[in-house]
Formats: sequence, C-alpha cells, structure tokens
Amino acid sequence: MTTTSEPIEHGDHQPEIQAHVDAVIRLAGLEELQSLAAIIDRVVALRGKPIRLEQVGDAEWGTLTGLWVETAELSRIFTRRTDPVTYQVVCALHEVMHILLDHPNCQPGIMNRPRFSAASMRGAALV
Repeated sequence: MTTTSEPIEHGDHQPEIQAHVDAVIRLAGLEELQSLAAIIDRVVALRGKPIRLEQVGDAEWGTLTGLWVETAELSRIFTRRTDPVTYQVVCALHEVMHILLDHPNCQPGIMNRPRFSAASMRGAALV
C-alpha cells in the first residue's frame, strides 16, 4: 500500500480499495446493521457529532443526487426530495461512507487513509 497524497486509479487498486472498505465497515461495526437510521446512529456514536439528513428540491439541486457538507456543529447529508425514497437511502448511505472513508474529494472523516494527507484534503472540492 502506498502512502502518498496522489490520487489512485480505481482499476489499478480495486482489490486494495475493496479490502479497505471491508475493514472500515467491520471496524465501525456496520456489518450487522440493517437500516439507515442504525448506521447513522453508529457513525454518530463513533464521531461524537450529529448527522442531519436534509431534502432539497430540484430547483436548488440540479443534477446532484447526494451531498455531504461538514460544519463545526454537525454533518449534513442532502438528498433530492423528488427522488424515490429507496434511491434517497442509497444516496445517503453513499455519503455516510464518504464520511467514514475520508474520500479524497470530500472533507476529512473518521477513518484516515494514509495516502491522503490533511494538507491534500484542505483544498479538495466536494463532488
């Protein structure tokens, strides 16, 4: 495993990425949880910071389907109100995993990946 701040190509590192995701899920105790609420409760307990799910309308949202925004007080996860509820859940779970995995295009989360330094994260854009 490399420990640089360089982005990785998913195709070249897919087994490494999958192993990391599996380890984070296991370490966070998410394997047996069966609802979005239970998963969010676990992540809140791990981080000590609330997560608020919010819905936005199409006019404010455009083509995005989910977004995580970190504030000093809480983590906000936005989904599009007009999407089917099942899809909103998928999008919210996707954003929760951004929090846990310290995705390089998102703000820092709780499970640091060595290849992404804090300095490289500060300038990253939300996508």
